[in-house]
Amino acid sequence: MANRQTDTKIWTTQRWFKKLHPTHKLAWKYLTDACDHAGIWKIDFGQLVEDTGLEDFDLTIFINACNQDFDKENGKKISRERIKIVNKKTVWLTGFIRFQYENKDFMINPDVPAINSALTILKGYGILDEGLDKGYYTLTKPYTKRTVRTRDIDKDKDTIPEVKQGEGLGGAEEREAGRKGAAMTDQMLSVWTGTFPMYTADRERDTKPLSEIIGFIFKDAGVKMGYATHDDEIKALNTFQLIADQVNREPFWTNKPLSTISKHIQEFYNKLKNPQNGSANGQKHTGNGIDENKLKQKLAAKDPSRRQDGH
Repeated sequence: MANRQTDTKIWTTQRWFKKLHPTHKLAWKYLTDACDHAGIWKIDFGQLVEDTGLEDFDLTIFINACNQDFDKENGKKISRERIKIVNKKTVWLTGFIRFQYENKDFMINPDVPAINSALTILKGYGILDEGLDKGYYTLTKPYTKRTVRTRDIDKDKDTIPEVKQGEGLGGAEEREAGRKGAAMTDQMLSVWTGTFPMYTADRERDTKPLSEIIGFIFKDAGVKMGYATHDDEIKALNTFQLIADQVNREPFWTNKPLSTISKHIQEFYNKLKNPQNGSANGQKHTGNGIDENKLKQKLAAKDPSRRQDGH
């Protein structure tokens, strides 16, 4: 997982935080760690509750509590927008980018790879200009999408290298190297933990093997990384669900980490393609060699949001 700056004085100097209920303090700290490097958190109650141990967590109440503040002159409650609801599936920690990347002049440099990647994410959600207008951050120059070079990414650590002093500090929690496959790793991890609720997820260790697995699935399907369509991605997720189910049927493998599963991905993939005696038995298959009927069954039984176009 990428290294991040943290506000060690928030417990003593931030009155709004001190007034939060203990469960809300834990949730806030969790979001600052679990969000991506643009401050975006894709809402996942199941993961939040499992990771924190919180019960009966209400997101609306939590956001309202975090967005309350107190006027320093009269002590009256006032409203802030520390957490913004972007849509039904996404929230944004509006102060994240400023806190992580601001330089000594209280500005952020959009030419820094980590920062440019974060701004590109906000642009995709349609909130980049809103952040500028509301003063959530100030740029040293107008934003222009930057092409990320391979050398900008530390593939082993899944982070973007430290930037030079005065340009801001920070890291990336997701690979933004111009390929869609890496952006799917969070969804894949949700599939895996949904199949194995007791799995000890660790994004630092799990991201790389998940990226290798999705790369293998795309390659077998004849899909070039970075050029997958939405339907390709959904089919790949459903294929990964089938792989997870196959692993779950074999006691020897059920407690193995994803790094081990990645090393044996061909074995599990072949078991799906040849479930009995190595013959296809005349069944209809998708382009990636997986039984299409099984994919359809997964669509009906698992998650309607992973429905493929035309099915």
